[in-house]
Amino acid sequence: MTIIANILIIWSLGLHSFLAVMAGFYPEHQLTGLLWGISSGDNPNASFALQLGLCQGFLAIGLAWGQIASKVGVKRYFLVCSALLGLASAINMDEAYLLYQVVPALIALALTFNERRYREKRIFS
Repeated sequence: MTIIANILIIWSLGLHSFLAVMAGFYPEHQLTGLLWGISSGDNPNASFALQLGLCQGFLAIGLAWGQIASKVGVKRYFLVCSALLGLASAINMDEAYLLYQVVPALIALALTFNERRYREKRIFS
């Protein structure tokens, strides 16, 4: 189960890294407009795009920190943040965020609870 949790955390890490780069550096790119539901006639606000990029980058750095340091508490915190951000994005922008951001984050979160129990059993038995 820990392998699946780590794969899903790396998926979330990659997703947030990609979204941070697209929002922060390419706010007027056509793909960025598709990601956030902005039509080609709309002009995205540069400060709004920068804010999205910083938020996504913060989540990516936090997930990377949790993975590298193998800190379960850090992983859980940033997975909850990822799921909440995805839920807000699904409500405000596009329902697809439920599929590719919220669901993997919640599954990985659930598997991190199983990860700790598995480690405790192996250590003490």
